[in-house]
Amino acid sequence: MKKIAVLVVFIFLLCCGVLYAEVSVPDFSFFGKEISSFRIKPTFAKINVSFENAKSFSTYIDNLQIEAESFERKEYSTKKPGSVYGGSFGTGLSAVFVGNKAYRNYLVKQFLEGNYLGVVNAYPEYKDKFTGGKFANEAAFLYASSLLKTGGISKSVEIFERVAAGEDKFAFYAQDKLFGYFEEVGRYKDISRLGESLNRLSPYASYIYLDVLYKNNQYDKILNFISNYDEYVAEYQVVKNYKIAAEYFAGKLEKVAEYKTFSDISVYFITDALLKTGNLQRAFTLISNMDKNDSYKYYFNVKYHILNGDYEKAEKNYKRVENERDKLSLLFFYLSESFPDTREDVLNIFSFNDPVNRDYLNYYKGLLYLSKNKYEKAAKSFEQVVFQENLLINSYFYKGICYADVSVSRSKHFFIRYLNNGEDNEKKNIARFMLGQFYYMEKQYEQTLMLIESCSTDFCSELEAQIYLAESDFRKALDTLDNVDSNKAGYIKAAALFNMKHYKEALTKLNKIKDAYPGKDLLKMLIYYKLEEFDKGMEIFNKHNNEKDFIDRTIRQLYLANEYDTVINILNNTVDLTPEYRLIMAKSLYSTGRYDRAEQIYYDFLEKKKYLYDSISGLISIQSSQKAETSFLIKGFKWLNDMQFERENVIALDFARLAFNSGDTGMGIKYLNYFFENYPDASNIKEAYILRADFFFNKGKLKECIMDMKSAISRFGRDGELLLQKAKCMKKNNPLEALQIYRELSESERFERVAKTNIMEQSDNVSEVEKIALEFKNEQYDLYLNGIERVLNITPLNKLKKKEDYAYELIDSGLRKYAPAGAYFVGAVEYAKGNYKKAASGLMKVYYLYPGSDYALKSLKLAKKAFTETGDNKNADKVQKIIDKIGNKEE
Repeated sequence: MKKIAVLVVFIFLLCCGVLYAEVSVPDFSFFGKEISSFRIKPTFAKINVSFENAKSFSTYIDNLQIEAESFERKEYSTKKPGSVYGGSFGTGLSAVFVGNKAYRNYLVKQFLEGNYLGVVNAYPEYKDKFTGGKFANEAAFLYASSLLKTGGISKSVEIFERVAAGEDKFAFYAQDKLFGYFEEVGRYKDISRLGESLNRLSPYASYIYLDVLYKNNQYDKILNFISNYDEYVAEYQVVKNYKIAAEYFAGKLEKVAEYKTFSDISVYFITDALLKTGNLQRAFTLISNMDKNDSYKYYFNVKYHILNGDYEKAEKNYKRVENERDKLSLLFFYLSESFPDTREDVLNIFSFNDPVNRDYLNYYKGLLYLSKNKYEKAAKSFEQVVFQENLLINSYFYKGICYADVSVSRSKHFFIRYLNNGEDNEKKNIARFMLGQFYYMEKQYEQTLMLIESCSTDFCSELEAQIYLAESDFRKALDTLDNVDSNKAGYIKAAALFNMKHYKEALTKLNKIKDAYPGKDLLKMLIYYKLEEFDKGMEIFNKHNNEKDFIDRTIRQLYLANEYDTVINILNNTVDLTPEYRLIMAKSLYSTGRYDRAEQIYYDFLEKKKYLYDSISGLISIQSSQKAETSFLIKGFKWLNDMQFERENVIALDFARLAFNSGDTGMGIKYLNYFFENYPDASNIKEAYILRADFFFNKGKLKECIMDMKSAISRFGRDGELLLQKAKCMKKNNPLEALQIYRELSESERFERVAKTNIMEQSDNVSEVEKIALEFKNEQYDLYLNGIERVLNITPLNKLKKKEDYAYELIDSGLRKYAPAGAYFVGAVEYAKGNYKKAASGLMKVYYLYPGSDYALKSLKLAKKAFTETGDNKNADKVQKIIDKIGNKEE
């Protein structure tokens, strides 16, 4: 696809990908039907023929006159044949003594004397006399000729056509009359029809038929016809004129150039053929021999000097050419010889008095300026095309191109006019494509798709795919370009695959684009970043490190990839950092722990009142990494009160969190109160409720905590986060209601895990806890172990035997935190089985191996019971002393 200066180019970002959008004109030649099919013939091409002397039926009429004068009266009479024989007897004699010739002679006499009505009336009466005889066609010819004179046109034509199809001399007479009549009344289609259907044409009919073919530019038919009439070519100069003219216009110039001149017309065709075939020397000889008063001498001199590049002499001779049609023919000659490398100074040679002809000159001047990207001048030339309908309609198309960069509305107007009036399918497809691009850039995607629906070209398919990209239908974009292999199609496919996260496939598509292509390197660089092949991406970046697009996308992608040091390095080497780049620099510095420099940038933004939200948020993040200073917390109120910026409510709540996390609950409460007072309808007010409830919870103010959550729930409904916080506040004083909330939340996909974890920790229902624990077994093993430990804890001692495997799972887990529990419950299971000695031994090991664990005291107490059961009171007493000792320590 060729981009011309009219292109309006810009870049847009599509999801995570890139695609260059442009208003572009597909690559096509301006040299086409406008020149190659022009119908303006030079005046020398007109062949004038006098047909009168060639009419064979005229000779026949002359012969009849001579014949009539030599006949005796009784053989050639105006009386009806047989009139001398009266009565029934006379009629019988008439049949015997009056022959067919008498009836024929009677018709001839009536015809020669101009009594055409008499012929018309008599022929039907005598028609049977001629049937099958030698006078049949002659009588029919005379009858048809008389009908033609008296208005019986259709019947006359019917008879002429029948006679014309015969093989005697009357066939030619009928052809002469019939073709002459058709030519006189303009029935050229009938001439063409008969010329093709009759086996042989008379010389006169041939002239008329050839003239019709010539006027309709049917040169191949002329040559095919003449090839069967060698005798006419030899006998009639005009037939040879038609032959050389047909060969000339059929493009057989080499053949025409070989002829010797044989008529006044032939010299012009031969001269022109010599010029067009490059035989300038012989052409110059013929031109020189022309009379100085012959206007064609100057006509051909113009062509000769144009071919020699002597435009000064061409202009002098052009001024001597008077005929407007010849002037126009000379314009087309220059265009056909030089286009598209026409010159403005040469076009200025040509001038016309006829405004219709000026349309041609203005039209091709417009094309010249357009090809040189002089769109304003081109538009002015096209605006002067007014009269020639074909040129006017085509000028709509070109004006659409001219105005594409200046006025989209005017460009649209002319493209729409061309679509409504034009006939060239190639231009119509381009007009649809151009309009489609305008609507596409205006994001009127549905209208664009409707417009290019009937356009099956590759560039329309590419535009359709761009729309699917813009609508994030990446699969459809790929399918649309399945059979299109252009560079742009490859780029769009790569962009679609990039957005689908098929980065390697996208890279393969880009690598198939061998030539430089807009956006190729940028997209390729981004792919390498996504593939985490940062070295390859940076290699491309270093070739374009002064281009904004590459800097933008590189620092953004590397920042998202946590390549902060590289981002900082690029920005350190970038001249005149934009505020946006400085913000990214500050965030990268923070991420690498260089807080001082980051703070400096953020405070600078605050001073200039730019990026207020990002700057304050960044400073809060820096303070969060250490214990926030009270002075900073005080500054927050000043910023909130003195400056206006987006998301103030978020900053206020962040300051509250920062204060609480720094242990300054007083400032935390102040910020929360400020928040509720100033942002009662903020989008994050629910978070504020939770934060305040959490504060109450940490302070042991459970009643206030619960009240806050009830208020929030009444406002926002049974929101999961609020219910979770409410249950947390109720755990201690109202565990059953808290447990009920957790059971409700366990049905929620978002809060299922945290709710079930709390149920495991709080529920005393062994089956419920066990069921949840088993659900966690394959998902989160630690939670599962925690769950079965809880199961063992809430299972009555006498039922522990059924849970023995869980005790061993705790031991076998290999996790130290579960070992004391496992060891304890193994001993407890033995106690439940009645194996008191074994139980006592195992339980005492728990105390000695894990003295600081939660199970040490429990093990001692159960061990004492085991010793007591075996009657070993001595050891039971020892264990009691240890229990007492631990109890005193805890006190």
